[in-house]
This record gives sequence, C-alpha cells and structure tokens, in this order.
Amino acid sequence: MPPATQTFKTPDGAQLAFRVHGPEHVGSVRPLVLIMGMSGVMEDWSPLVEALAVSRPVLISDHRAIGASLAPPEWDMDLSHEGMALDVLHLVASLGKAWRSVDMLGWSMGGHILQVLLTLPSAKEAKQGGLDVEGIHVAHAILTGTMTKLPRGDFHPDMIAEAAAKAPKDQRKRIMSQMLMEYQYFPEWLQSSQDNRDLVRRRVDVSLATKRPQEIIGLQIMAISNVDTRPELHRIPRSLPVLVIHGLRDRMVAYPESEVLMEHIKHAKRLQTPTDQIGHFWFDFLPGKYWRESIDEFLQQQGTPGAAKL
Repeated sequence: MPPATQTFKTPDGAQLAFRVHGPEHVGSVRPLVLIMGMSGVMEDWSPLVEALAVSRPVLISDHRAIGASLAPPEWDMDLSHEGMALDVLHLVASLGKAWRSVDMLGWSMGGHILQVLLTLPSAKEAKQGGLDVEGIHVAHAILTGTMTKLPRGDFHPDMIAEAAAKAPKDQRKRIMSQMLMEYQYFPEWLQSSQDNRDLVRRRVDVSLATKRPQEIIGLQIMAISNVDTRPELHRIPRSLPVLVIHGLRDRMVAYPESEVLMEHIKHAKRLQTPTDQIGHFWFDFLPGKYWRESIDEFLQQQGTPGAAKL
C-alpha cells in the first residue's frame, strides 16, 4: 500500500497533494524530492519511488490542478515554471527542519522546472556547497529526460487528435492515452515482448483512472514554451553536483536536448547506463535496483568548490 496522501496549502490557496515514501523519520541520509513532468501525477512514479525509498525518504507530489491537487479558489489560470518551482519549495519547507537540506530529481517538464528552481534570483551558493534557495538547501540535482527549451521529438499531438476523432466516442479517451503512452517508449521495445505491452497497458489504465484535465496540460505546454533556461544555467555552481539521465531512444524529448543541457552546465555528468536503448519513461527500461544504486552512488558525491558566474 502506498503511504497516505497528504495536502499542503500554498500561499495563494492551492491544495498540493503529496506523499512521503520510505522511512518515517529523516536520519543521516538526505531526503530526495521528485518533480513530475507534463501531464504526470504521483502514480506515474511507481515503481521507481518504491525502489528509491529503500534508501531514503522520497517526496512526490502533484502539480497544482492536476492529479489529487487543486487550484486556488480564484485562480487566474496563470501557470509558470517559477510558480511550480515555488510550490515545490514551499511544500518542502512545510515538512520541517529535517527537510531543510534535500536532493532533487526532475523528470521532463519537472527537470525544466528544476533548472528554473536552481536559477531563481534568490538562489545562492551555500557555504557547504550546493545551493540555498527560499530557505531550502539543495545538495544534488538530477535532470532526467529533460530540456532547456521547448524540445524537439517525435511527438505529434495532431496525429493523436486525428486518430481519436475517427474512433467511436466512448473509445476516444483510451485511444488518446494509448497513443500518448506509446510515445514514452519506442516501437522495437513495444514489439519485443508481451510483458512490455502489458506494462504499457497498465500505465494507460492508471492514466485513465487519474485526473489529468486537458486544459491544465495545455497550460503546462504553454509554460514549457515560455521558458529557455540556457541564459541562466551558468549560475549553477560547480559545488552543486548535477547528473543527467537521458535515453538515446527518447521520442518525447530528443536525446540531443541533453547535449545542449550539458553544454550549458559544464560540470554536469551523464549517467552511463548498461544500455542506451532507453525511452522517455526511462525507469521502466532497467530494474529499480539499478536506478537506486546508481542514484545513491551519485548522491554521495561532493561537488567541486568554485562559485558560479552571477
């Protein structure tokens, strides 16, 4: 059974749903905060979150107005990466003193948000290394399947809409979810085994069983299109270790987007996975034990001293 869903009220009245996996009390190991991507909800982190939570407390949450989270009562529908970054920081701060120092992992749009979070005007290099931002110390950052700007990829929303329009009305939502989910993988992988196809089917079932309003996904797409982090990434100090995870077969965010990211964060390291045949839903392509051990190893590393260029 997953841990209980809790809620946090943001300063502007949004209700953010969140769960803390792993040990109830933070010990000597820093907690890890996961930041979800476009259209995603907490349920999509499974089974990765359960694997990571063997070693440390792990926080997952739904962005405002999607999944189990609610929008503010009088919301003007203004959704931005900076606002979502502040939502994450305010939520972490609400968890108390034990969560004042954390590691962070952002996936897809979540990685884009994490870049904005690390370069907020209030973000400053900490004396002990890493960053202090809005009262939270970030010791390590992991950027997965992400980009610096609106990404290139094989995803064509018009094709999905056209296919759904031709289907019977009662089947359209499932067809759209199925096609979108298949973009998270790649054809050869889907065709290689029934187990893989069953996994995708289960993810489609989860997608259909959770709240993902089309208008909110549209606002998330607009938020992505409004942000180019490249001019600000030089502000991330070398004392903040950065790990990049990106599959060569990512159809949603093309692999070359990660090369742009590493060009602008000079000290970032790329995780060398046993196979480069990994799609956008990266943690479905290798066992959870592998991801836990690889991420744990990175989170033990120390950054290189040296201030960022402000």
